[in-house]
Amino acid sequence: MVLVLKDGARLEMRSIPNFRQAESYILEKIKNSPIQMLEKDAKGFSNQ
Repeated sequence: MVLVLKDGARLEMRSIPNFRQAESYILEKIKNSPIQMLEKDAKGFSNQ
């Protein structure tokens, strides 16, 4: 998982301790966020 911060910086999550717990927490916060990004706006390594 790579997080893209508001300033455009990228944070790779694999090196964070307790990665799975952190990932679950982040995904839950995204799911409950009032601001939902459209899937077409999401970018990954394959579509940059």
